[in-house]
Amino acid sequence: MNIAIMTRTDFLDGKNRVFVNETYMQKIIAFSHTPIPVYGNSGNDEIAQFCDALILPGGYDIAPFYFRSHYDPHSQMYEDPTMDVRDFAVLHAFIKKKKPILGICRGIQLINVYFQGTLHQHIDTQRHEGSSHMHKLHVVPDSVLSMCMNDGPINSYHHQTIDELGKHLSVCAYAEDGSIEAIAHDTLPIFAVQWHPEIMENDAVFPFFFHFFMNTPL
Repeated sequence: MNIAIMTRTDFLDGKNRVFVNETYMQKIIAFSHTPIPVYGNSGNDEIAQFCDALILPGGYDIAPFYFRSHYDPHSQMYEDPTMDVRDFAVLHAFIKKKKPILGICRGIQLINVYFQGTLHQHIDTQRHEGSSHMHKLHVVPDSVLSMCMNDGPINSYHHQTIDELGKHLSVCAYAEDGSIEAIAHDTLPIFAVQWHPEIMENDAVFPFFFHFFMNTPL
């Protein structure tokens, strides 16, 4: 299957770069799928038609304009202001086609904002994750996530979290401090997590998404 994955942009070594982290590519290839890096400038409907699923990976923060908030000085946004526009445009194209979507870190935040939710722009990361970039996950019983995971430790590399939950979304897991860590859409094949499963040993999210979630109508 062809798996679209949004690219990210950054200014590195004196040049603007467009890239996908290798860990995502390795995960897709490990499950015998073909990664299709997507820039999202045009042809989004054609890409959504051609590809079987979309991955929205991690990245910098979303401009607060999109969730009706003011700029927080802790925010780190893309120098390229079109990054948010392109993410939302590609997400919209895949939603129109009702194709499976997996959001990771920034991806869960994009999905929540797309469905008119809001974000906490800066949380107390020391309280949230301690010094180890890890914390315990509490899975909601009978949620989509409960089909592949139980309570246990996950990684944590973020300083923003979901505040007001978007429309037609359900919470699948919480952190110990009550932060939302995973969501799913009530009727569409959309699933997202706040942590980074692509760098976890014994990850259950990618196997679940590729083997079950993509092939099972909700």
